[in-house]
Amino acid sequence: MFVFLLIYLTFVITISLLISKAGRFYVFSPLVVIYITFAASDVVPILMYDSYKAIPSNVLFVTKWATIINIITLLYFYRDLKKEVVLKVPVRLKKYSSKRRNLLFFFVLILLLSGIYTGVTKSILSGVSVENLRRTSEIGLGFITMIPYFAVYLILLQILLSKKNISVISAAIYCLLLGGLLFFSNAARAQILMGATIFLIWFNLKHRALKWFEYFVLFFLISPVVATILYVFRSGLGSLNLNEILFAHQNMIFKMNTIQLMKVFDGTTNYLYGLSYYVPLTILIPRFLWADKPVSIDYYYKELAEMEFEGGGIYTTPSMDFYMNFGDFFVIPYILWILLIHYLYRVILNKRLSYIIRISAIYFLALFSTPGNLISKVQLFLLFMIISYFYYGKKYII
Repeated sequence: MFVFLLIYLTFVITISLLISKAGRFYVFSPLVVIYITFAASDVVPILMYDSYKAIPSNVLFVTKWATIINIITLLYFYRDLKKEVVLKVPVRLKKYSSKRRNLLFFFVLILLLSGIYTGVTKSILSGVSVENLRRTSEIGLGFITMIPYFAVYLILLQILLSKKNISVISAAIYCLLLGGLLFFSNAARAQILMGATIFLIWFNLKHRALKWFEYFVLFFLISPVVATILYVFRSGLGSLNLNEILFAHQNMIFKMNTIQLMKVFDGTTNYLYGLSYYVPLTILIPRFLWADKPVSIDYYYKELAEMEFEGGGIYTTPSMDFYMNFGDFFVIPYILWILLIHYLYRVILNKRLSYIIRISAIYFLALFSTPGNLISKVQLFLLFMIISYFYYGKKYII
């Protein structure tokens, strides 16, 4: 098993080098979304784990079969990954720039006011931990803020792509500024990462693909540093422990999330049977209409693993997620998910399809590619498109 995982790492690194050399290393590529992410989140933590024998048998089972599936599908879709993505904004969409900026400003204002109302913004600025406020703010204002949180980055991406002359530095500032502002609204470190990802999408589409080393520097060296700084802001000024935060992120997710969750399902057939994908389906139902509406599945996972800490919930990787729901049959939905990701990438590559469909596919692959996210965010996307129709007076406008 150990040698098998090393072979997978070598295989993915080799493919990454070839794709990078071809100038097709996009942040929204399935190479990143599926195969590199799997290597970083599933394979490497097993190789780095303190005691191989202490890893639950179901974790090893899932990783083995997911690795086999990944190798087969990566070989099958390799040609797609070497194709160039060309996407230009239609002239007809550029005339809506002013209304687009106004909508972005309105959504950002809603989100900033929500942070002030819940006390998250004040606590961050005061250097006080906000962990005890995060669940309250997510449940209380979720119905009001979920569309703005989903749409702001898509609108910003459209604004940047529509601009003729904008420097790389200016685009980076816009993206990171938006991510920074939204961090003060809900204390989610993901806001900065989403802002950075939007910048990379813009860079890929307007300038060039990334080099393999640029991606690894950005996401495996700079990201932990940024996450550490934001953790200090969110948890209070006395919370910094560089040894625990900077250098143990992968091990922390694997040990504290994946291992603990998978232990619950080790030696049993009492699986979740789709609960992880049912809960995201309820996202559009307001809590005032359904008082017992289930909270996000990550909170349920935290209770399932018998963890007690303030703040958000916990998560695991797609392959482990599928196993917790369907047991040994996880391979079926896992393969279907991979095929869906590659289908969306083929949508992006298809120049005959409309610009809105292709840019939306890029947005989903880069930011919301996990199964639960796809289910919930597709609903938000459809609702946002309805809002856009009434706002712009036209169909298919972002």
